[in-house]
Order: sequence, then C-alpha cells, then structure tokens
Amino acid sequence: MARSIFGLIIGLIFVVCLAGASYEAIVAYTDARRFPEPGRLIDIGGFHLSICGPGPANWNASASARNRHAAPVTYKRSLW
Repeated sequence: MARSIFGLIIGLIFVVCLAGASYEAIVAYTDARRFPEPGRLIDIGGFHLSICGPGPANWNASASARNRHAAPVTYKRSLW
C-alpha cells in the first residue's frame, strides 16, 4: 500500500514537472515570435550577437573623435 502511494506521488511530480517544462517552452516560442530581437542578428564563429546601433549621442569629446572611425553599437548575446 505504501509503495503504491509513493509511486503515485512520484508519478504526479513527474507529470507536473513535464507540464511546467512544456508550458515554458511554448511561452518562450510565442514570445520570441511576438517580440523579435531589435537590430540585426550576426553570426560570430557559431555564436549569435544581436547588434543595435548607433549608440548613445551624449558621449564626451574623446568619444566623438573615435566615432569618425567607428560607430558605437550595443549588443546582446542570443541563445539561439
């Protein structure tokens, strides 16, 4: 009797965990479609970066001098 109750509890925990993981996967997929990454996604040696630019406009004078040769950008690592 005790073993069957224990097995039922373990099975219930497994089903609840499986349902939670399925829910998270579905919501992550729908959110990725509803809210795409800003900027453009580039591949760097198998890793993906989301590049947004140009950067903030209120940099100091030394940063403005650098901006003649390079544009400031922000980036975010992507998981896929």
